Amino acid sequence: MKIRLSVMSLLLVTLHAFSAEPLKVNKREFSLYLDKTRVIYNQNDSSQSLSAVNKQAYPVLLQAKIMPVNKDDSVNFIVTPPISRLDPGQQVSLRIIKNKNIDEDKKESMSYLCINTLPPEKSSNEKGEKNVGINLNVLISTCEKLIYRPSSLSGSPQTEGAKLSWQSDGGKIIIHNPTPFIMSIGSLTVNGKKVILDDYISPQGSLSVNESAEKGSTVKWTVIADYGGESAVFTTKLK
Repeated sequence: MKIRLSVMSLLLVTLHAFSAEPLKVNKREFSLYLDKTRVIYNQNDSSQSLSAVNKQAYPVLLQAKIMPVNKDDSVNFIVTPPISRLDPGQQVSLRIIKNKNIDEDKKESMSYLCINTLPPEKSSNEKGEKNVGINLNVLISTCEKLIYRPSSLSGSPQTEGAKLSWQSDGGKIIIHNPTPFIMSIGSLTVNGKKVILDDYISPQGSLSVNESAEKGSTVKWTVIADYGGESAVFTTKLK
């Protein structure tokens, strides 16, 4: 599940007292393009990286940090640089480094790499705001999966995705994940009906789907691969 938040910030209203011009809304979106939808950190890696590009026509301030899935979980990684200013068209490479030992060696674990964007402070050589009206900034925050994979694991989500089991429990669909991999569903249909599932199934965990179906229903699904693509289509009947 990708977390993407938009925060609208009303920064400035400039009005000319006797202006006959209609009030304008000058909107700017502060967002960045990321070259990965997830980062796989193998146990023997010294680091991993992700690139962020500013495709806007104005500067963007980037703030990056590693966040736990649950607030009480430990954070075992750092990201550098934590703060960067990106001018239009500029790119920065964010480096992720494991700074603590991770005891788990039999299944994957997950954190979030969270990117916040802000308007940078104007430098002395930048022009001030001259637009008349409402200047509205939309600040975009995105959290991508950071998945830690022990070296003892063989295979990958796209090869092990067929092992997911599907059950009808009181008319509700339950997915069981017997594998050591974090599974994210790419596409899902139940009796030909498309179902949106924007969540993941933990290793040796289960997930309830907000969709009713009886035993014997045909389920077809794909899982998200390591680099963001999708696996082959798997098919089964609800048990």
